[in-house]
Amino acid sequence: MWILLAIVLEMSSPDITIPVLDSPLVHNSLEECEASMNDIYKKYKKLEANYPVEIEYKIDDSKHKYMLYSYKSDYTKPKTLKYYYCLKSDNK
Repeated sequence: MWILLAIVLEMSSPDITIPVLDSPLVHNSLEECEASMNDIYKKYKKLEANYPVEIEYKIDDSKHKYMLYSYKSDYTKPKTLKYYYCLKSDNK
């Protein structure tokens, strides 16, 4: 089983950053999980034309894909960063 995690970080202050999990999605395979992440990427990518958002895919040292999505809900508010990653669950 694979879980698509979305970790949300408020970027207001490096000393007070508290990560929050945002509705994990469960998948049967890595391919399904990455397809779900790709669907989210496509949805957010459309927002770049009109909103102050940044989105990018990256690959970590273990060759796993992850996605970074950052935005400002208001120009006076701090930046919010969402980190999406497919994580293998340990079923016991």
